[in-house]
Amino acid sequence: MSKEPLAKNYSKDALTSVDIELNAEKLFKISKVKEIDYLNKIIPEVTEVSLKKPYKLKPNEYVIVQTKEEFNVPKDLAALIIRDSSSFRIGLNVLSGRLPPGYKGKPYLGLKNEGENIILIRKDMRLAKILFFEVKGDTLPLIYHYMDSSKVI
Repeated sequence: MSKEPLAKNYSKDALTSVDIELNAEKLFKISKVKEIDYLNKIIPEVTEVSLKKPYKLKPNEYVIVQTKEEFNVPKDLAALIIRDSSSFRIGLNVLSGRLPPGYKGKPYLGLKNEGENIILIRKDMRLAKILFFEVKGDTLPLIYHYMDSSKVI
């Protein structure tokens, strides 16, 4: 069993009986390119945008955020990130996935404004929740096939 804590940088108020709330810390814009070819590493540039002031997410715009919460998932757990209900009520689609056994770091989330109104994205804005599940049996080592887990894209 790892001596590192499962979660860091989370608010005690964000801890519920079944999940931990995830909040925005950094925001990244993706440059427009003709096409993306992940296999051949033809990917867009990514630029960090300050959240000192709220970011105005326009209708149909897509950005990536990194959470302030950091995780050290042991080999007997996996996690699933789901959007917060307040997000979809304002037209904000939060795209996420899972954290497999062995994951270490701050998760990234995709944000897309599906509505017709500008949505203000603020630092520490609640966006999603993370749920942990027990994994029984042996697990395979964590491998990133097409990407470096420390990079936004």
